[in-house]
Amino acid sequence: MTNSKHTPGEWTVHKFGPEGNKQTRIHSNNVTIAKIIQIDESEANAQLIAAAPALLEALQLYMKREKEGWLINLAWREDTHEIIEQAIKKAIG
Repeated sequence: MTNSKHTPGEWTVHKFGPEGNKQTRIHSNNVTIAKIIQIDESEANAQLIAAAPALLEALQLYMKREKEGWLINLAWREDTHEIIEQAIKKAIG
């Protein structure tokens, strides 16, 4: 939506490594964005980090449409809510 300074593209979660030494990484276009250390919340943390661009885009879209008065239109409001819901689902896994 805007000129962002973060790595573009969809961020995805990749898990690999032998049992007891598993690694979780966040990638975008074959670039490692983050490495997650092995803790109980590793998978949830990775999902939340990977969803950051989608969450940002959904919030920016909502603010733009609200400012321009688009959310009065039921179809635009439902579309906006669907985009936000999908971003939240990606964040919580």
